[in-house]
Amino acid sequence: MSKMFSTNATRVRPRQRAWLLILVLCVLLAMPEICRAQNCTAVATRCFQLFGPPSDYSYTYPAAVSADGTVVTGYASGALDEAVRWVNGVPTGLGWIVPGSSAANGVSADGSIIVGGSTDNSNNGNDGEAVVWSNGNISGLGVLSGGSVSTAFGVSADGSVIVGDSQYNGQGDIQYWPFRWVNGTMSPLGLLPGAIGGVAYGVSADGSVVVGADGNGQNSEGFVWSNGNMSGLGFLPGDTNSAANGVSGDGLVIVGYSGYQAFRFVGDTMTGLGVLGGGSSSQANGVNRNGSVVVGYSDSSNGKIAFRWTPQAGMQSVAGLAEAAGLDITGWALYSATAVTPDGRTIVGNGLNGGNQLAWIARVPYADTATHDFNGGGFSDIAWRDSSGDAAAWLMNGSQVQNSADFGTIPTNWQIVGQRDFDADGKADILWRDSETGMVAIWFLNGLSLVQTAPLGEVASNWNIAGTSDFNGDGYGDILWRDSNTNDVAIWLLNGNAILATGSLGSVPSNWQIKGIDGLGHIIWRDSQTGTVAIWTINGFTVMQSVTLGMVAANWKIAGTGDFNGDGIPDILWRDMSSGTVAIWLLNTSLQVAQSGALGVVPSAWAITVTGDYNGDGMSDILWRNTSTGDVAIWFMNGLEVSSSAVVANVPTTWTIQSANAE
Repeated sequence: MSKMFSTNATRVRPRQRAWLLILVLCVLLAMPEICRAQNCTAVATRCFQLFGPPSDYSYTYPAAVSADGTVVTGYASGALDEAVRWVNGVPTGLGWIVPGSSAANGVSADGSIIVGGSTDNSNNGNDGEAVVWSNGNISGLGVLSGGSVSTAFGVSADGSVIVGDSQYNGQGDIQYWPFRWVNGTMSPLGLLPGAIGGVAYGVSADGSVVVGADGNGQNSEGFVWSNGNMSGLGFLPGDTNSAANGVSGDGLVIVGYSGYQAFRFVGDTMTGLGVLGGGSSSQANGVNRNGSVVVGYSDSSNGKIAFRWTPQAGMQSVAGLAEAAGLDITGWALYSATAVTPDGRTIVGNGLNGGNQLAWIARVPYADTATHDFNGGGFSDIAWRDSSGDAAAWLMNGSQVQNSADFGTIPTNWQIVGQRDFDADGKADILWRDSETGMVAIWFLNGLSLVQTAPLGEVASNWNIAGTSDFNGDGYGDILWRDSNTNDVAIWLLNGNAILATGSLGSVPSNWQIKGIDGLGHIIWRDSQTGTVAIWTINGFTVMQSVTLGMVAANWKIAGTGDFNGDGIPDILWRDMSSGTVAIWLLNTSLQVAQSGALGVVPSAWAITVTGDYNGDGMSDILWRNTSTGDVAIWFMNGLEVSSSAVVANVPTTWTIQSANAE
């Protein structure tokens, strides 16, 4: 196995044991009222919450959110404007350098470093400074040569790189220029040809990519700066004005607006994201780690509408997503989404409630149904293994094989035990286990290219990999383990090729077996004695919710999990092994069976291998294999209906589709 180890414009300036019994009771006795998380501090929950102002203030405006969604920054408005930090919804004013006005525009991934600006109002706002709040202290970052005002708008994940704008005498007169602050030094980034000034709004997680807008006094153009080079992003057809408000954590996707439309810029192409029904303009304000979730606003005849955009679903109103998730937003008009967490699940924004402009936070379902997607194209792909040990992959687009590659022969003691995005690059990787030594390793993939291999360590053979998911909501795939001797259940939280932390969920009786896991930390259990089905919602090392779904006869087997109606909630695929009947349970936001239906009877020669979104419509599909002939086919799903089906190819039966922990 040697080859295994070769290797924004909307941002503002200043103006264990005791609890184990409970967990088991949650499953065995169906007590969701005890086990359900009710607050907005848990990443895995669905919630909507008002972020009110500190005392003496009337309005609140959010600008940024930490990676886990527990820290939000912005400002509150009253007689003065003051920077505010909300921790689990509780507001704290951050103050000023000199009493005047301040705003908190950016926050580091862990929420400990906040950046923004502080202005001395006594001089009509002509004196002010970019600032950083850390450990309860506020510090000025200075200004560029010749300037008297600066403001910070963005900060890298670790807080070491800060970007914004500052007055600067760079061309013989004083104008605002974009800056990048590193290790105590503020440096101008330069300007696009013909520009007289500019501003930096966003920065990638590692601080290497900066985006913003340069202008000539009349029109602006969005820019991207990297490695000392600045490039213009151009415009959508017919436009002459653009700005880049945000950049994905990996630095590959830029968002903003061109003319009157939100855009997403990838590679060298700018694509308009459209508007919501009846609107004439939109703007993108924020983007998640891999560029798959964009947030902003779209106008309408009744005012602005906060939106979330994904490749699968396009532009959707956050209010509609919240209502579909069963959240109560009565009395709210959600105007604009200003930021989103790296995992794409938590959105902050502002809106109107009771006549006041106030900040809000929403956690709404977001599950990328394109599981085992090796190139990040939004379509599930297929991993193969031949009985000789050959490993291969197909890149799919619907029922068409777009490309394929053979990775070569791998000793058969090495088995594929998972397919998940372990390095948060938006592309699935392959998890391997050596059945002889217990060694665990990851292949990090970029499409059909093996970028890196990394060992995670040897684990005793009594510990089996029971699934993969993102259990702590940080965007990195994690590993679920089960000890066959003690029935203990444990989790490895990963950060790429490193084990970030390990923890136990306790011991669960052996008659309870893990039957499925989705990417949002839901574990499907089944009691082999009674047929009872239950579901856990995991956040880190904590079971936040446990719900019993019902008792099903033993001839019915769980054949897979997925999101067959695209609502972001896991559903369960069933197969009657006696009759061949296929059926689905659609779950609701309370993780109860909201609807069920039979899809038909299929001959026993046809086996369900794995679920995935093969046509990129945001709904899971079913991949079939004829064990006699080798035919491969797909059912494209729409809830409880097979919208269409297609035969993909015929493959010799020595090749098997790799389905272990691929859902």
